[in-house]
Amino acid sequence: MMLNDTTVFTITLVQQQFIKWLLIPMFFIGNITNVLNCFIFLQQSLRTQVCSFYFVCISITNLFLIDFLLLTRVMMSGYGYDPTTWSDLFCKLRTYFWFVFNQWPRSFLILTCIDRFLITSSNTNYRQMSQKKHLRYIIPVNICLWLALSLHVPFYTLIINSSCVYLPGIYYILNTVYNLLTSAVFPILILSIFSLLIINNVRQQRRRIQSLVVKRQYQKQRREEQMVLMLLSHVVIYILMNISNPLFQLY
Repeated sequence: MMLNDTTVFTITLVQQQFIKWLLIPMFFIGNITNVLNCFIFLQQSLRTQVCSFYFVCISITNLFLIDFLLLTRVMMSGYGYDPTTWSDLFCKLRTYFWFVFNQWPRSFLILTCIDRFLITSSNTNYRQMSQKKHLRYIIPVNICLWLALSLHVPFYTLIINSSCVYLPGIYYILNTVYNLLTSAVFPILILSIFSLLIINNVRQQRRRIQSLVVKRQYQKQRREEQMVLMLLSHVVIYILMNISNPLFQLY
């Protein structure tokens, strides 16, 4: 029994040190990089493109994710102060915002992919759908949508044996399926499909370029290709980091 207690103590100590020495630097690095992203994409040369505003939205919502969820994780696991074990309100609110703050960046990433597909399309009607005036509707709707879709979480989250958990039974199963679909299956599927479509559009664009194309048009296309490359790198990172979610959820 003494060996088991020692092992548990050692694991807990290692976990605390891991959180202190890894998550705290990640907190500062994450804040700095996302703030810099906002400044970069709000530059005059990039503000003409709709996807720049989506990248800004991704960075801002990532800040919510880092400053609330990561900071509270450090507080709970790194320093042993865990209000979710005794405060029902904090338990419900943290779980609710965990859902919301995780959905915002991935949904804006999907919107960025869709916009790049539209703007790289050879179809004029598709390209005209990518306009900044639509952002005043799309961004608030996306934010409010996930605030509303996650409202079920606080009502079925409670403290059992000093642990903040989902209500056992049918809700736990349904919520697991919901989380599986919205965090992994659907986003990965949608991002993969639109990424392939974007790559196909870019290849078709290159074939249409004539040898006498004017320099200004060439520079514009190069800028668009750089944005596409940046987007695809985001997509690849997201897929790699979330591809194991279905297996974890099913387990």
